[in-house]
Amino acid sequence: MAKKLILTRDDGPDRVLEALEASRESALTVVAPRGSSLADREGLAKIGEAAAERGIAVAIESVDEELLSLAHAAHLETVHPFFRADRRHLSLDGIVKNDVQHPRVPVHAEKGAHDTPVKVSPEQYEMHQHPLPTPVSSRPSVEAKPAAREGSGEPAGEHGDAGSRPALTEDQPRKGGRRVSKVRLAVTALVAVALVVGVGEGFFRGGSVSVTLAETPWEYTATVTAATSVTTSTVGTMSIPGQLFPEQNRSIAQSFAATGAPGAGEAPAASKPRVTVYNESLSAETFVVRTRFQGKSGIFRAASAVAIPAAKRDGDKLTPGSATVEVTPESAAVLSGASDGERLTVPGLAGTDKESLFYATLSKPKEESAAAEPSVPPSERVVTSADEEGARTKITEMLASSHRVKVIAQAPGLTVIDGAVTVEPTQLTVNKDVDEQGNFNVVGQANVTALAFREEDLKELLLQQAATQAGISYPTTFRSIEIGYADVAPQFADGRMTFTVTAKAVIVGQITEESLRAESAGKSRGDVATWLKNQSAVKEASVSVRPFWRFKLPAEAGDVGVEIR
Repeated sequence: MAKKLILTRDDGPDRVLEALEASRESALTVVAPRGSSLADREGLAKIGEAAAERGIAVAIESVDEELLSLAHAAHLETVHPFFRADRRHLSLDGIVKNDVQHPRVPVHAEKGAHDTPVKVSPEQYEMHQHPLPTPVSSRPSVEAKPAAREGSGEPAGEHGDAGSRPALTEDQPRKGGRRVSKVRLAVTALVAVALVVGVGEGFFRGGSVSVTLAETPWEYTATVTAATSVTTSTVGTMSIPGQLFPEQNRSIAQSFAATGAPGAGEAPAASKPRVTVYNESLSAETFVVRTRFQGKSGIFRAASAVAIPAAKRDGDKLTPGSATVEVTPESAAVLSGASDGERLTVPGLAGTDKESLFYATLSKPKEESAAAEPSVPPSERVVTSADEEGARTKITEMLASSHRVKVIAQAPGLTVIDGAVTVEPTQLTVNKDVDEQGNFNVVGQANVTALAFREEDLKELLLQQAATQAGISYPTTFRSIEIGYADVAPQFADGRMTFTVTAKAVIVGQITEESLRAESAGKSRGDVATWLKNQSAVKEASVSVRPFWRFKLPAEAGDVGVEIR
């Protein structure tokens, strides 16, 4: 089967010559619309010479008879799509011929009768080659009365010779059929072309681009600093802009359940682990509530603020200042895995000149047996020391949480991660009167501060780092990313905070639907395919145009369909 080259009205002989130059086929059918620029005598002659040199059989298929005539004069095979009886390529000069001998027309005759060839007109031959449906008439057919046989008195009706039938003429249609003229065929062809072009141009005109982007998996862990002194994300220092949100005397009230039994005395307060913090510097330091202490077993957080006095020097002897504070382990597993006297560091001072001057030792609580409490009505329960201590801790956590929610609500787009809020209690009032439900009330007041940052700034920082590590030169974006935070160490006096980031992401090229439409609109299918092939961010791509005879995508960007996978 010959390869087809479908031209637009603006495509001329140069388009065919380029196709011949690139073709590896032995035959090429060029399909051209009416009014095509291909109708150029010299250009068609060049096509004929090029086809002969390369040994390629070229056929011109069109409804434009002027083009077909010029192509025939250039010794090129011509094809009219509406005059192909057996769907094979025919030359125009072979469609209708005068004085064509029609196949024998059988007639009913008695034994001995002969079939005689009949002369037919061009129109009747064309009708025989391309028969049209014959309507069934409700009127009875009237047969011509046969002529009398020569030399006898009988008519030639049943016994007449078929050779005596008169030749058919244009004014005498075949029995049971109708005459089809060239005018009717031309009108039918024009209507068909108008329908095809109208439907294709009006309803189905369009094009689409489908792209599969190349994906690059990426995992990364690093320490990031958010600081008020930073104005833009910087890869070199792994820092991003931060904002402080302080609030003075924030208050909250909450009810808690009392657990003590009347007359039994207060239950002993639950014993908590403690740390002794040592200061080897010559200046005093205060650690805020929830300051982290880290050991081999895990993380412990200060239950309250702690002031550590300065060290004292006596000659060459240095005596560290020290202070003890209760701590809360991040989980029961951390406490069970800890050892008494375990040395702890202060992660919040990492990277500063104070890092080596502060440390702590852990004191584990003594194991105590839990005393069973008698079952008493809720209204008769009393507040124990353990109840009060637990309420204080809970109120502190609630103050931090409520401030965090307030910051996020007031500044959409900002992120306040766990551990990025500090609470300095200024007042904590416990009302030990128990209500009918066995609850007591606590009112807490504190100065709270949060350090927030935009997660988009962090993603921008990570994206820059990812492109550098993966060696990607084209613009990128995250198709997906998961971010985890750990080791949060705020230093609100300095307006900064460090934390560990763990990222797991998939990186793709930054190609959007809008950019694809803008790049494709009004361009040929080949040009768009070539552009996509040269994009390193693209793994696979396909371009389609409809109707099939068009080569360019719609001129309006909004009419171009786009799919990005």
